[in-house]
Amino acid sequence: MSKRKLLLVVFLSMVLLLSGCWSRRELNEIALVIGLGVDKIDNEYVISTQIVDPSEIASKGGGGGRAPVVTYKTKSNTLMGAIRQLTASTPRKLYLAHLRMLVLGESIVREGVAPALDVISRDHELRSDFFIIMTKGNKAQDVLTMVTPLEKVPSAYMFNMLRHSEKYWAPFSTLKIDQLDNEISGDGKEPVITAVEIRGSLKEGEQKKNVENISIKNYLQYTSVGVLRQDKLVGYLNETEASGYKYLIGKIKSTVIEMPCNKDHKDVTELIHTNSIIKANMRNHKPSIDVQINSEANVAELECQSNLLNLNVIHALEKKTEKEIKNQITMVLQKTQKEYQSDIFGFGDQIHQTYPKDWSKLKKNWNKTFSTLSVKVNVKVKIRNFGKVNKSTPSMK
Repeated sequence: MSKRKLLLVVFLSMVLLLSGCWSRRELNEIALVIGLGVDKIDNEYVISTQIVDPSEIASKGGGGGRAPVVTYKTKSNTLMGAIRQLTASTPRKLYLAHLRMLVLGESIVREGVAPALDVISRDHELRSDFFIIMTKGNKAQDVLTMVTPLEKVPSAYMFNMLRHSEKYWAPFSTLKIDQLDNEISGDGKEPVITAVEIRGSLKEGEQKKNVENISIKNYLQYTSVGVLRQDKLVGYLNETEASGYKYLIGKIKSTVIEMPCNKDHKDVTELIHTNSIIKANMRNHKPSIDVQINSEANVAELECQSNLLNLNVIHALEKKTEKEIKNQITMVLQKTQKEYQSDIFGFGDQIHQTYPKDWSKLKKNWNKTFSTLSVKVNVKVKIRNFGKVNKSTPSMK
């Protein structure tokens, strides 16, 4: 047999072994789950699934007048039981590969999120690129039924809102399932979860007319950050405290700092780059933490009349910005150490990496040790740019 014929036989044999897309599913056979909610009500798990109607999403002319998404709810004594019961309510098989938001009800987070994460993470169709949030004062099932402006799909609305907020506003962060799993199962750092609230009326917010007016009265808003100890909610950080947390861990991408310059006016700087260096120390088997925060900023707004050509004015703005950042950090340290005793900053992890032998003794009672841990913070801000205007615009009032 010639070499050419032998290659042809090998090629044809390989073609015969190909099975094609054996796992392919037609769009009209599956239900695309874009949002998943988990609540605990009266000792029963309530699962809410926000499913996309592809024909309504794709239609430019409004489709058949149906809602672009539909939410199915089931309940059971077990999470898996509630999920399986959905098959009795939906005409198609649930498909979770396009999940965008996992919404954990406040009741679930207070009781412990580990069981819910264990069940959800076992689904082989799930990817790890969806965001996890929690509710504050509301149920997950209610959040998933709100009609939202600009985005037809509420889960896509929350996904994009959180992504942009993380980029341009300090307090809130995205969270993925791998990160949450690691922080719950690991030592030396406790998790935090961004919390969403319903503003206005839930009843009106569930109706299509909620987005038919220019002024939106009923809407979803990220308002705070839930603090966990292991996998259970112990309290919340407000926006100022949550910003202090982000400064400490060096996760600020861009935000603004407001500083009063007199009773009625404020100056504003825009942080464009921030990093944090956390150093663990051990003296006489007693741990301590030093934190160095370096930020670059632009002048964003001046309500007090100032001449930015004067280096003393720029220096004063830098010092005021440093003071405000440090005040926010002090607030979050006091709350997490004295009230929550939850090391959300990863100080324990830093000690573990630097002093592994000492950490083996400290980790058993780390929450108690953390509550009295000495943390020294130094903040350095450098103003890089103040725009085309050298002076503040004088008020005509």
